[in-house]
Amino acid sequence: MKDGISGGYADLVPGFRTIGYAGVVMDCCAFCDEDGKRKQLHINELANDAWDQALRRTGMGNAMGDYLVGQVAVVFGDREFMENL
Repeated sequence: MKDGISGGYADLVPGFRTIGYAGVVMDCCAFCDEDGKRKQLHINELANDAWDQALRRTGMGNAMGDYLVGQVAVVFGDREFMENL
């Protein structure tokens, strides 16, 4: 997918599999610009907080020591939608 996120190719964010929404934790997938760091995009604090929470739900914490920059797309929906991603 080109031009979808910060004008770059979308890359799946590893471990970002859940998100809190409207007081409920839902399954999700998150995507970022695969070259965002090379492009020196700004750190996305909101996305990093949500990613950290997702990783903590798995018991990992942010063991990778990585961070997200630029726009991050988080998608979620009903079971059928998520199975078809």
